[in-house]
Amino acid sequence: MQSQEEIDHQLELLQTHRYTLHNYLKQQAIHGYGNVPPSIIHGIHESRRAIQHIKTVLRNWEISVEDAPDDVALSDPQVPSAHLSTFTSEFKADDPSTTKDISAPSLSKLGISISQLEYYCYISESKVNNLYAQLDTWQHLSILSVETPKRIVELRKQIILAQVQTSEYIHELQDELNELELRHSLTSLDFSTRSGANIHRKLAGLENIDVLLYKFRSVLRYIILEKKIQNIEQVVQNREYLEAFCYVYSGPFHFEEFASRDMAILAGQLGDYTLRLYCSMKYFSDMGYFKDESGEWYAKPHSTNFAFFDQKIKPSYRFKSLFFITSIKEQNIIGSPLFLILSSREDISL
Repeated sequence: MQSQEEIDHQLELLQTHRYTLHNYLKQQAIHGYGNVPPSIIHGIHESRRAIQHIKTVLRNWEISVEDAPDDVALSDPQVPSAHLSTFTSEFKADDPSTTKDISAPSLSKLGISISQLEYYCYISESKVNNLYAQLDTWQHLSILSVETPKRIVELRKQIILAQVQTSEYIHELQDELNELELRHSLTSLDFSTRSGANIHRKLAGLENIDVLLYKFRSVLRYIILEKKIQNIEQVVQNREYLEAFCYVYSGPFHFEEFASRDMAILAGQLGDYTLRLYCSMKYFSDMGYFKDESGEWYAKPHSTNFAFFDQKIKPSYRFKSLFFITSIKEQNIIGSPLFLILSSREDISL
C-alpha cells in the first residue's frame, strides 16, 4: 500500500511534466513544424514519456488518472530514443521516384542490417553539425515508402525461388534487395545512451547525445540517398577515380600515434596504400574527461577504449567507417571519419 505522500509526489510530478510539455508545445507552434529545433522536439518526447510513466505507476497503485489532450500526440515528429529501441519513421507515398538512385554496394559493405545492433564508438560532432545546418531536415526524414518492408520480404522469397530455378534475373533481384535493405536499415539504427554520458560531454563542451544522434540520423540518410559514395577498397583495387562525396571502408585499424593531445591517427592497410584517419579524441565514446593545469577539459582513453590506445601493444580493432578523404600523399590516403562502428570479430578462435 502506497502512502499518501508518495501518491501526492507522483501527482505533483505529473502536473510539472504537463506544464513543461505545454511550454514546449507553445515553442513548437511559434517555430512552425519544419523549423523546430531538435532540443524542443526532444523535450516534447521526453515530457510525454515521463507523463506516460507516471500515469502507469499511479494506475498500478489503483489511483484514477485522467488523460489530458496533449499527453499523446496523434503523430509525433521523429526524435532519437534515449534507449535501445527501433527508430520508426513516417514514409511518403509508394512512389519510387521519391528516392534517388544510388549505388547498391556503397554502404551495404558496412554490413548495416535491419536486425543488427551497431556499436557506434565514434561520431564526429563537428561534421554532423556542419552538414546538418545545410539540410532541410524534415524533407529527408520521410523518404521511403510504407511498402518497403513488404517489398523486402517479397524479394527475399523471389531470390530463394530464383536460386532453385537458376533464374538469370537473380542478380537484378539481389541488387534491388541490397538497395532497399540499405535504405530501410537507416530507419532502424539503434543507439544506447546513459544519463552519465551527457554529464561528461557537457564538461567537454559537447552537445547532448540525444540531440547529436537526432542530427546524425538526418545527415546519414541524406548522404545515402543524395550523395555518391565509393568503397575505397574497390577504388584502390580497380584503380578508379576518386569522385565520391565520401567513402566507406570496413576492416582492421590500429592506433598509430597521437598527432596532438586531442588528435589520434588510426591506420589501416589497403593493398599498397595506408589509410590514415585523423580522429578527435573527444568524439570517441566511453572516454574519460580530465582537467589540465589551465582548467581546460580534455578526453583520455577509458574503459573499452583504453586497450586500443595502448602505445606499446597497439592491437588491431575492426571498424566500419564512413569518411571523407582530405588528401593523398604518395602511398598515404588521409581522411577524417564521420563515424566509426566497432565490428565483432567472428574470425577469432582461442
